[in-house]
Amino acid sequence: MNDLNTTRDLFIYTRWADATVWTAVLQEAAVSADERVRDYLFHVHTVQGLFLALWRGEPLQPPPEEYKALNSLLALARNTHKDITVFLEGLDEASLSQNIQLPWASRFTELTGKEPAPITLAETLLQVVNHSTYHRGQVNSRLREVGGTPPMTDFIAWVGLGKPEPAWPESQSP
Repeated sequence: MNDLNTTRDLFIYTRWADATVWTAVLQEAAVSADERVRDYLFHVHTVQGLFLALWRGEPLQPPPEEYKALNSLLALARNTHKDITVFLEGLDEASLSQNIQLPWASRFTELTGKEPAPITLAETLLQVVNHSTYHRGQVNSRLREVGGTPPMTDFIAWVGLGKPEPAWPESQSP
């Protein structure tokens, strides 16, 4: 997966899909008030931000719980995606092969009984895309459970639409 153009496209897709889900969440009061939806979204954007900090060599500091307030969480999502875009613009092909030390590697060892093999920047970038997709699926599932309509966020749908940039929703009352 050492292809910078593909990596950048996957993150544009992820931004678009996250914005699309946010739009659906904010269209239904019951959905936007749902604690599980907020927890999923908080987790997605926290993990995106933690990986960004890791890539930049910054301290890993998850956002405070106050960010679970809808407007704060939406701002976190938008800002994290903007910062990831800037980070990706500064990369070159060679940087994708650099090994990354995961601070939570001991957790991997606890779960598997094995030390993790070397992990590259490219692999962590793909992890963030896949992780975000997984949890967007949870949000969409919960959306349906509480009466909302889950949007289509498949990668192929994004491609079929001409790879649009995200259309983030405006903030709303919490």
